[in-house]
Amino acid sequence: MGEVFLRFLLPRRVISDNGTQFVSAVMQQMCYLLKIHQSFIPVYHPQANPVERKNRDLKPRLSILVEDQHDSWCEKLPSIRFAMNTAKCSSTGQTAAFLTFGRELLTVDEV
Repeated sequence: MGEVFLRFLLPRRVISDNGTQFVSAVMQQMCYLLKIHQSFIPVYHPQANPVERKNRDLKPRLSILVEDQHDSWCEKLPSIRFAMNTAKCSSTGQTAAFLTFGRELLTVDEV
């Protein structure tokens, strides 16, 4: 959570599954003190979890780039993340980067 706060500032809301790290007394106290609203995804309903949906999109891309070099997957994540963040969402017509930062990310060709 600290890395998220340092990168994106404090959220107004945190959506998570019911993992012990999210339902712990420490997490609940932190959210209370920082005035962050916690929302939990229903148990056994991964379709409602936006992270699970992104992981479903990430897995095939990662397997294509990694192929048989399973020790290199962490090196491939930044390029996959960039591709996913700059792809337009069919429901909003916007990219994740635009919705997060209020602007599109620039590629090397656009600099």
